Amino acid sequence: MPDLLSILLLAIILVISLKVLDYARRVIMFWVSLAFRLVFWGSILGIAWYVYRVGVESAGRDLGWLWGVLEGFVEDFQARSSAATTGSGGTAGVGSGWGAAKKGKSGGYTRPWPWQLYA
Repeated sequence: MPDLLSILLLAIILVISLKVLDYARRVIMFWVSLAFRLVFWGSILGIAWYVYRVGVESAGRDLGWLWGVLEGFVEDFQARSSAATTGSGGTAGVGSGWGAAKKGKSGGYTRPWPWQLYA
């Protein structure tokens, strides 16, 4: 039978270790939360500065261009993944993607990359 002193000492060590682990968790969560807040507000300020710098109309065009690029990547990914699951070989996704002309739309949109505007 363990004596009462060793059980009490074990309980105290358990409580102290749980307190230390809780403190470490709170410190880590503080720094992770701070990093996410800095990235979020930095991106908001960066977007606001970009809109102020180029104007609302040009920023809207750039947003539309970026949306088209992302949509093309998603379509290409879906075409390649569906071709991979059906087992068809070759070049999956030819004719889809952000560089190809789509049905009902004129292809060849030649808007420069945003970082080339101020070069």
